[in-house]
Amino acid sequence: MQLLMVSHKGLASGMLSAAQFVAGDVVKADVLEMDDAGLADYQIRLARVLDSYSRSEPVTLLSDIPAGSAGSAAYAALQSGGFNVTYVSGINLAFLLEFVLTGDLEQAVQAGKQALAIVSDTGNDGADDEDF
Repeated sequence: MQLLMVSHKGLASGMLSAAQFVAGDVVKADVLEMDDAGLADYQIRLARVLDSYSRSEPVTLLSDIPAGSAGSAAYAALQSGGFNVTYVSGINLAFLLEFVLTGDLEQAVQAGKQALAIVSDTGNDGADDEDF
C-alpha cells in the first residue's frame, strides 16, 4: 500500500511522528504539508511525490480537514493521474494508530470518531473515571 498523508503545516508530520512513537516503525508514509510557500509550491512538491508512485498499487490518502486545500489538491491530482485512491479526511491519532496496526480502514474511522469527546470537570458528564 502507498500511504500519503497531507495537511496544513506541521500536522501530518507531527501525527506520523506520534504514531511512530506509540506503534514503532510500522508506519510508512509520505508526508506533504501546505506551508507559507502556498498552493503552487505544494502542487509542485505533490507532483514529485506522485512521480514515485505506482499506478498498479492502491493509494490511501489521509488529510487533516475535509475540503482543505492540501487534501483537495492531492485527491484531484491522484484522480487525474489515474491512481486507484481511497481518501479519508479529518484524521486524528486514534484513527492513524488503528489503521496502521490493523489495516482496517472502516475500523480505523470508527476508532477516530470514538476518540472525540468533550471532557469536563464541571458536573457529571456521564463518563466513569475508569474510562480515562
